[in-house]
Amino acid sequence: MKLIFLLAVLPTIPLAGAQTKSTVSTCKTAFSAALPPNSSLEIDARTVEMEIVGTDQSTLGVSCLLRNQNDGEKIRLSMASSSAVSKLQIRGGPRNNQKIRVEVPRETNLIVHERGGQIEISNVIGNKDVRLGSGDIVILPVNQKSYGVIDTSVRVGDINAPALGVKMEGFLRRFVTPPSPSGYRLLAHVGTGSIHLKATAVPSSSVKAAGNASPAAPGDK
Repeated sequence: MKLIFLLAVLPTIPLAGAQTKSTVSTCKTAFSAALPPNSSLEIDARTVEMEIVGTDQSTLGVSCLLRNQNDGEKIRLSMASSSAVSKLQIRGGPRNNQKIRVEVPRETNLIVHERGGQIEISNVIGNKDVRLGSGDIVILPVNQKSYGVIDTSVRVGDINAPALGVKMEGFLRRFVTPPSPSGYRLLAHVGTGSIHLKATAVPSSSVKAAGNASPAAPGDK
C-alpha cells in the first residue's frame, strides 16, 4: 500500500507571557520550530510509533509517515516553548499505520510519556525520562560511560543492555547502576513490554534533516 511522507514548516504565534510561544498544526503539514541545543523537551503522545533522532540542527522537526494521506489532518501537533521546558503534544489520528519522526538538537534533555507503542531514541545526548504503558523502548547509544545513573524497570517484560551485561525478564524487573556525581540521568519504565539499551550509535552521516529522511514504514521494523 502506498505510503505518503508529509513535510512543511509552521508559523510561530506568541502567547501571553514574555517567554512563551506556541506552534500548532496537523500532520497534513509537518512541524518545525526553534529549539536551541541543551533545551529540555517534553513529548506527550498517545499510542504511536515514534522515532526521536538527534541532529546538528538548532530546530525541532516533526514529520509523519502515513498509509492514508487524508489521515494527516486528523493528527494534531502543538508545541509550547519557554525558557524552562518546551512541550510537544501529539493527538488524534488512526491507531495504526502511522509513524512519527521527531528530530531534535543532538544535545537535548528528553521527557517522553506514551500510553503505548514504540519509542526509539538515537544520537540524543542529555537526561532522559521515558515512560511507556505498553510496548518497547529502544535507546542508543548506551554504555558504561554514557550516563551517571541508569534506572530501568518493567512490570512485565524484559530489559536488555548487552554493553552493561544485563539481560532479565519476568515480573517487576529493575536494573539500576551505582550513582555517579556527574553525568546524565537515564530513567526508562515500561508497564508491559521491553527496554533495549544498545551500545551502537547510528552513524552521523545517516541522520538526515526532516524532509530528506526515509524512515521505515510502520510495522516494517
